Amino acid sequence: MCVDGIHFKIFEPSPFSKDWNSHKLGGAALSYELVTCIATGDIVAYNGPFPAGKWNDIKIFRNKTKWQLKEAEWALGDLGYRGDRKILTKLDARDRQHSYAMGCARDRHETVNRRLRQWGALNGAYRHDRWKHHLVFRAVIVIEQIKFENGSPPFQVFNYIDPIVF
Repeated sequence: MCVDGIHFKIFEPSPFSKDWNSHKLGGAALSYELVTCIATGDIVAYNGPFPAGKWNDIKIFRNKTKWQLKEAEWALGDLGYRGDRKILTKLDARDRQHSYAMGCARDRHETVNRRLRQWGALNGAYRHDRWKHHLVFRAVIVIEQIKFENGSPPFQVFNYIDPIVF
């Protein structure tokens, strides 16, 4: 599986707190972890929402997803996950071909993130109760997954082979 964090802008909570400030968006945001299948590109899980300034990608991963992996399973992530033995980054690639395949899987995940951001409800600052944002997010990922299964899948990744990690 491939994991990555995604941030969505919200209106600044009152009173002001740096806990909500997203380094990706430069303002208040909610952060989610999105998990996709390397083989198919399907959305298999999500985790969140979390205050973007308080919860970075690796902290969200270690909160739940890491503990759901079996002994011999790893996740693929970007360099924001560097330092966790259950995450493979481009630094763990065996050779150039493997690095390329890992990059393609991460690129496909970013394509899925982009498709989520294209929805008007997630594109601008969310104006409603921030504790209900997860309902909108979940509805969008369900609709996108249905689109994947009915003729509009993300691009496929070929030649990806998991490395043996000790």
